[in-house]
Amino acid sequence: MKFNKKLILTFAATLVLSACGGSGSGGSSSTPNHPKPVLVPKTQNNLQAQNASQAQNAPQAQNAPQAQNAPQVENAPQAQNAPQVENAPQAEVTPPVPQPQSQKIDGSFDKIGSVKLNKEAQTLELSRFTLVDKLGTPPKFDKVSGKKIIEEKDFLVLNLSDINAEQLSGDFLIRRSDDLFYGYYHDTNGKNLVDAADKFSQYFVVYDEKRVNDNISDKLTATYRKKEGFVYGSNPHTKEFAARISKLGDVEIKFENGQAQGSIKDEKDGNAEIFTIKGDTKQLEITPTESNRIIIAILDQNQKSYTPGMEKAIMETKFIDSKAGNSDQKYLIGEAKSDNWQAIMVSEKK
Repeated sequence: MKFNKKLILTFAATLVLSACGGSGSGGSSSTPNHPKPVLVPKTQNNLQAQNASQAQNAPQAQNAPQAQNAPQVENAPQAQNAPQVENAPQAEVTPPVPQPQSQKIDGSFDKIGSVKLNKEAQTLELSRFTLVDKLGTPPKFDKVSGKKIIEEKDFLVLNLSDINAEQLSGDFLIRRSDDLFYGYYHDTNGKNLVDAADKFSQYFVVYDEKRVNDNISDKLTATYRKKEGFVYGSNPHTKEFAARISKLGDVEIKFENGQAQGSIKDEKDGNAEIFTIKGDTKQLEITPTESNRIIIAILDQNQKSYTPGMEKAIMETKFIDSKAGNSDQKYLIGEAKSDNWQAIMVSEKK
């Protein structure tokens, strides 16, 4: 019985082992496959995939703030300093309508005397001078003569419409009466003034051609006057300083049946007659008197004495209406030149 028990136990153990071995061999095709695709790795893969997507999404999400940092880019206030850039075109924009003083005068202008007149633009070009020879400034020398330069000449352009009743500087004097412009300006033959005696004066009258009245009666009876309406001085070749200073005189001319008699009196001494006048409606004969300071200075330079009737000059005259077609002969103008002096005149009908 004991033997049989051992056999039975041995046999049972063998069966158990066989069963275990059989089950191991029989499940080799299916059981091993279960551990390989274990759900845990799949879950881990999902987590990794999710982490990858989260990781990939994270930079995108992080990039959003950077993109949202557009305010830094939008700090267009710096770029929007366009107002400063936009201001440039404002300088190029056509200016507003000119003020009345800059508008052209309704007229067609011409001149007598010596001045550069631009008829179309209605401008005058005058010489003006800048002092070069002064303390604290290195001297400059003229390339042609080698002499030290005293003054340098350039030019000034004036609109007729901008000229007031009087414009005065160290280089010119311009008077305006209605739309008549007259006066003088200093000039030289070259750009550089190396000798003060080389500076001289030019005289002129600018008038509206449309207002010239040629239909003057040979029997004209009228009086023309103007305070400081006569502007005169020596000719350019005169070197005497006193003679080169331009002067003014008061005009009075009386026409009686077409014949003229009159005088020019000193602007400062109204009793001193410096020119006598006679003539008709076509021209006037202007004769300096012994009281004329310009003539006296010229005679002194030439070492001559005054004789009555010397240095007379003929003045060709023009009658100017107050407005085109008015036929009122309001102004009488003219220019005169002799060998040593010159003058222009503007007088007004009274």
